Amino acid sequence: MTSPVIKAELEAITERFSDMDIDQIDMSIKELEKLIKVALKHRKSKEDAKRKEALAQVEAIADEMGFSLDDLLTRSPGKSRKKKTLTPKYRSPDDPSLTWVGRGRVPDWLKALEDSGRSREEFLIE
Repeated sequence: MTSPVIKAELEAITERFSDMDIDQIDMSIKELEKLIKVALKHRKSKEDAKRKEALAQVEAIADEMGFSLDDLLTRSPGKSRKKKTLTPKYRSPDDPSLTWVGRGRVPDWLKALEDSGRSREEFLIE
């Protein structure tokens, strides 16, 4: 909902410049700033109204299906996804602290060993 004051200002400005080309508008910087301010308030007011309308529609749909918005937007406590710690499959012979699980980009140490002609299977952790 646009306030009556903003609506009146916007209508006055719109009426004043409705038939004019933008290049013909002779306004001071102060008047232009006021026009922008009023237009931005009007835009925010329209966006807020549209957001409220959308929220009401979504809440109505959720209610029809027996849920609240909170039910749909929050995870169930038992359903949280935890990152699984993966066990390394490969270990560097030069530095045992360097390992790789076999997923993602091949680490530089393993790539260098393969480039030198060695097989990846040599570095499997048993």
